[in-house]
Amino acid sequence: MDRESRERPAQCGICPDYGERLPDRNLCFHCQQVAEKYLKALLTFLQKPFPRTHDLILLANRLDCAAFKSLESLRDDLRQLNRYSVEARYPGEWEPISQSEAEDSLRSAMRVIEAVRSLLPREAFPPTSQEV
Repeated sequence: MDRESRERPAQCGICPDYGERLPDRNLCFHCQQVAEKYLKALLTFLQKPFPRTHDLILLANRLDCAAFKSLESLRDDLRQLNRYSVEARYPGEWEPISQSEAEDSLRSAMRVIEAVRSLLPREAFPPTSQEV
């Protein structure tokens, strides 16, 4: 992972621009959140109801067979990101989150983004400034 991506995750579209290097726990939380929002967007687009939850595995299980198969390879990514909905956000007796874990989380989130985007039609996305 290049230094710029690590220090400026806002440019990856994962989280707001904090200006300085984002703390590892904050990056992990934002990675989990983006994966959750993308899964919920896909479920909404497919008109599949889902419960109020932060559980990425539960959300992925709500998908129909065709959509789920393309996300099946992401199970490990979803499992890894799942823990950060609580551990990275709330105080507790958690193991410290390492820089390596944060970098893995960023890669996992990017894989989820790519997979979900590949399942949605082009018209599901807002037009870019070049298309307007």
